[in-house]
Amino acid sequence: MKKIGLTGGIGSGKTYVSSILKAMGFPVFSSDESAKSLMQYDPEIKKELIKIFGPTVYINGELNSVFLASALFSDDALRVQINALIHPAVRRDFDQWAKKQNQLLVFNEAAILCETGAYVEFDACILVSAPDEIKIKRIMERNSCSRADAEARMATQWSDVEKRKCCDYEIINSGDRPLLIQVEQIMDSLLKN
Repeated sequence: MKKIGLTGGIGSGKTYVSSILKAMGFPVFSSDESAKSLMQYDPEIKKELIKIFGPTVYINGELNSVFLASALFSDDALRVQINALIHPAVRRDFDQWAKKQNQLLVFNEAAILCETGAYVEFDACILVSAPDEIKIKRIMERNSCSRADAEARMATQWSDVEKRKCCDYEIINSGDRPLLIQVEQIMDSLLKN
């Protein structure tokens, strides 16, 4: 089994590429979904989050994701601290999940594989990229936020140029190149090598 990282900045379309991979029959692990689940249900992580943010990080027992996102996107040091808490748990979750799969390729969709250095743990990494203007438009539409908010969120992650340095393949999701053909070519390469 090969473990493949799938990364890309916010608004790049990596979740859409994940849906294509799933439709092709490949198992895809979402690091974002794992992190949300761990923050909601893991008692140690919940305790740490309450210690850092106070009780407002949970409302009626539910993670206050709007509050958390606002805090993390506005404070670099806090984001680093929370990433150090959450990402090792997400990696353990992925490793346990991967052991249960029986496909030749398994994928881990994660926005900050390069930034955390986790890309070195994979047999290969794929970058989903898109022009910044397209990403900004997607973020604004998806999150119902201002351009300034979208740009601030993008600024918390590496650029496509930086991410390219740690990735073996790239899918360009600019709207003018068919995604399926790009995905199929990469799958052929991964399955042959």
